[in-house]
Order: sequence, then structure tokens, then C-alpha cells
Amino acid sequence: MVTKEEFVLWKNHPVTIDLYELIQQKQNELKDYVLFGGTLGETVAQHTARAVGRVEALQDVLEWNPVQEEEENES
Repeated sequence: MVTKEEFVLWKNHPVTIDLYELIQQKQNELKDYVLFGGTLGETVAQHTARAVGRVEALQDVLEWNPVQEEEENES
């Protein structure tokens, strides 16, 4: 289990901050890819679905909070 203090320390660590920025950058690249027609072709639906799924997965990583999850499980 991760304590609230440990999570705050990790979240504010320079490496974690860089990782979050990298994830956000990749997320924005994927959004632009879809927005500007990068998924057009024979399998548009598959490419679009895959790109949207990756964006959502990256968002899940950005929103991850083990402390909040633990508190929700306890209630």
C-alpha cells in the first residue's frame, strides 16, 4: 500500500514530472493524429479506435491515484 505522503513525494519527484509531461505529449500527438486524418485509409475505424484507446489508457495513467483507490475500497 502507498501512503498519501509517499504518493505526494513520488508525484512531485522530477522524474515523475518528466514522465507525466512525456505522457501528455504522446497523448496530444495521438489526438492530433486522429484530428488531422492520420487514421484515414482502408481500416479507418480500427486505426481510430486504437488511437482513441491509447489516449484513454494514457489518461488512466495520468489520473492514477493509489491512495484514493485505497480509500474508496475501505468505504
